[in-house]
Amino acid sequence: MNNTATNQESHYGNISAIQVDAKSGSYPFRYPAVANTREHVLSILEGKDYPILPIRGYEVETVVDVGANVGAFTTYMAVHFNAAKYFCFEPSLGAVTFLRENIAQFPNAQVFPFGLYSEDTSMLLYEGASQSLQNSLYSS
Repeated sequence: MNNTATNQESHYGNISAIQVDAKSGSYPFRYPAVANTREHVLSILEGKDYPILPIRGYEVETVVDVGANVGAFTTYMAVHFNAAKYFCFEPSLGAVTFLRENIAQFPNAQVFPFGLYSEDTSMLLYEGASQSLQNSLYSS
């Protein structure tokens, strides 16, 4: 992975980019360059947070990413399981902008710009003080 900072700005401030290399190609991944977002994104994309377990005879067919944020987990899974279908749910419009861009190179991935809950309702989403990883249904 190559990390390249840019001077572009987003809702969350400056934007950084990483090039994710995989057998199926090389994919750009952009994220807000705020607080410790870079460390979290790298930890996911490098397989530290969600290591792939080799299970003989098992093939991933469907991935549901609830709280997909900017799409690091979906990108990580899609470079390993390109044929799977991906359903990404994210209620933060700022994060959805990055999510859509980051997973656009994976035709089997869909973005749903809302959260999932135990009932059909509308709720207030509180933005994190310094980054979208802190967004929550609860004020803090």
